[in-house]
Amino acid sequence: MLIFSISALLCLVISSIFGFVEMSVQGQERQVSLLDTSSRLAQNNDWILATISLLVLIVIPSMFAALLAYLAFSLKMRWANLRSIKLLNAIAFIGFWNMCEIYFLGILVSMVKIASLANVSFGIAFYAYAFFIVFLFAAYMHFDRYQLSLLIKKNISERQHKVASHELA
Repeated sequence: MLIFSISALLCLVISSIFGFVEMSVQGQERQVSLLDTSSRLAQNNDWILATISLLVLIVIPSMFAALLAYLAFSLKMRWANLRSIKLLNAIAFIGFWNMCEIYFLGILVSMVKIASLANVSFGIAFYAYAFFIVFLFAAYMHFDRYQLSLLIKKNISERQHKVASHELA
């Protein structure tokens, strides 16, 4: 879960920096990045859509991947505590609202329809976002709330036992 979520975060950073899609129609070329989606909506005074797209495309998926990475890292380092149970519930809630794969499918369908009207080429960010979705899905497949809560509770009891044995000595 740790490796997949870190890989997903790296792919999201790459997809935010580089060009996502490039279209050329009658000699005019346009390149769109992932961040351009929200900024262009905001320039057109569509603040609600700009905010929703920013949340759905970048904020929620990055928060989801970062929290998965933090939880996996804290379990690996045996730092898990009672707050980790709350984090587990927060990850499950955020995972419900993560819709990056739906956006990606929408882009694919749109590009198929636009391909007959314009020359469409995908940039590095498109492939990075595809890998981001795959890595995030792989990380989420290792997210089992029940098993992770048992592991957290075991970690807490081991820490309490270690503290108690140090106090007795």
